[in-house]
Amino acid sequence: MANLHRRKVLQSPLCSNCNKARETVHHALWECDHVLGCWGHRFKKLRSPEQSMGSFADLVFSARQQDKNMELFMVVAWMIWTRRNKRHFNEQQLPPEKILEAETALLTKFHENSVGRSERKLTQTQRWVPPAAGMYKVNYDGACFVDEEKAGIGVVVRNDRGQVMGSLAEKIEMPPTVEVLEAMAARRAMIFMEELGLRHAVFEGDSEIVVKALVGLYPD
Repeated sequence: MANLHRRKVLQSPLCSNCNKARETVHHALWECDHVLGCWGHRFKKLRSPEQSMGSFADLVFSARQQDKNMELFMVVAWMIWTRRNKRHFNEQQLPPEKILEAETALLTKFHENSVGRSERKLTQTQRWVPPAAGMYKVNYDGACFVDEEKAGIGVVVRNDRGQVMGSLAEKIEMPPTVEVLEAMAARRAMIFMEELGLRHAVFEGDSEIVVKALVGLYPD
């Protein structure tokens, strides 16, 4: 909310739940009175007076130091954020006191489905594959820095021998969705190739939706 207020999308930066404080990520997930019940008593050590946390990154660090159940911690945070978004768009959501129960059930089901998979195939490290002779390969990606309410774009251009011909890293305002961020990264990669004066390139990104949209498989 605070970020959208700075961009003049919203009139108020205050939390949409309590309407008392600026809605930073840390406030929305941890400090707001309306989410206290979502955490239950499982993480009460993190609320001791000795703890001094000014950001959600500080909270995650403290949780890793003090609590072994980081899996549950991250699922709780994710479900609180999902609940916050549903509330914002007037969609049905779980009451705060039911959140922890739902998260525990979700993790239990996940682990039950994982039973019997002890002989999992090791995931092969994805290796960079060179383009055809005389071509360039452009790898692009986007990253979200939630605590800073910023996003980042990275681009690397290599020739068919794997030599880096150019690279860039830029911070931008947080876009509304990950797909939009990936699309912006793809666009920046194309512009970067123009700036380098290079032609005959193949572009490679992580988002299947964006890639299909660029090649025309998604008309919309």
